[in-house]
Amino acid sequence: MHVFVGDHLSSTLTDLLRSFRRQYGPVVRQRMGAQWLVILFDPADIQRLLFQYEKYPLRPTPHLMCAYARRNNTPLSMAFQ
Repeated sequence: MHVFVGDHLSSTLTDLLRSFRRQYGPVVRQRMGAQWLVILFDPADIQRLLFQYEKYPLRPTPHLMCAYARRNNTPLSMAFQ
């Protein structure tokens, strides 16, 4: 099995991510269909992103969770339980 993202082909996802890190550095932005994917490799960057203590941090709900909640006719908060 091969992993193909954009113009990049690799034998495994791990190899693909390693090549992204080598080629682009600690922050990579890659188009995945209509959405942009941002990949962070530095644990400190990941921690800063996840632990933003602003009054209203922007954390949009993933489309998959919205679809799950709609399909099961449950409130969005219940989709995570």
